Amino acid sequence: MTEAELRSAREAVRRGEITESLERELAAIVRWLVFAANLPASISPYGAWDDEAARELLQAWTEEKLLRGGLPQLLERARTPDAFRRLARRSLRHWVLNQRRRSQSQNLYARLRELLAEPSFAMRQDAGRPQDVWWTLASSLDAPLYAGTETQLLSIAWGLGDFELLRYSERNKLSPLLSAKDIQQFVEGLMRESGSALRLSDLMATMRGRFGLDDVVVEELDPEALPLASEDALADEVALRTLAEAVINELTERQRDVLLGTRAQERLEDMAARHGCAIATIHNEQRRIGAAVERLSENRDERDALLKTAGDLLYERNE
Repeated sequence: MTEAELRSAREAVRRGEITESLERELAAIVRWLVFAANLPASISPYGAWDDEAARELLQAWTEEKLLRGGLPQLLERARTPDAFRRLARRSLRHWVLNQRRRSQSQNLYARLRELLAEPSFAMRQDAGRPQDVWWTLASSLDAPLYAGTETQLLSIAWGLGDFELLRYSERNKLSPLLSAKDIQQFVEGLMRESGSALRLSDLMATMRGRFGLDDVVVEELDPEALPLASEDALADEVALRTLAEAVINELTERQRDVLLGTRAQERLEDMAARHGCAIATIHNEQRRIGAAVERLSENRDERDALLKTAGDLLYERNE
């Protein structure tokens, strides 16, 4: 796209039209994300990065974001074609990451509501909104209402052990995040170990922290309360945490420990002694961590922020 084509595109969008040069530029930006951005396949809303994903992604991004006010904003902010390209790439990356998180969160919220209607659970205290109703185990009808903090409940959740996160499958492009069995075990364990009745909002907040859903607004996940919160309000934080989790998933246990040690400014000698290896090995592990972060970053600022976020997530999990 040339500067003249950018000006023409800006004027056309003001009239409610899209020029051919702008269409080509948007398609090229989508293909960049699909084939050159090096995002993990697990982040793709279609389970893979291929031609089919590029076609579906272009249509969805255009209909759900660009034609709902996103395109005029990009064009008005961009003074040059390169600036437009950078802004549009960033917008697309954030939109993809947020769509994945929202889909998982909305799906999980609906499944929790279905689960709590099972005989294993009972209503402890009614409320005006579904997310405020208190639920307990059917075997503990007199359980007190939970009075602790979200942090305390999250600590209990981490103590429940490991849960297998389900991946994309051809039969289910919307990842259920957890199996039905694991969700039930998680909820039952949380109620049992806390010794309390819990609200649906408590369960979602805890799952948000335990499984990295981030910024789930329960009221807006209720079917009667859609649409969801605006992408722009959550984009930066959600995108960084999603990418940070992708980085962590690529690291070995030793590399995770090295990242935590580096975050705490631990001496290389101490890390090497703990792992029974040479200092050069720790240096190599740091380089591998840096390479994993670099691959998922667009620029130096994003690389630094992503490295910090990955370290913070690991620290939270090890508290």
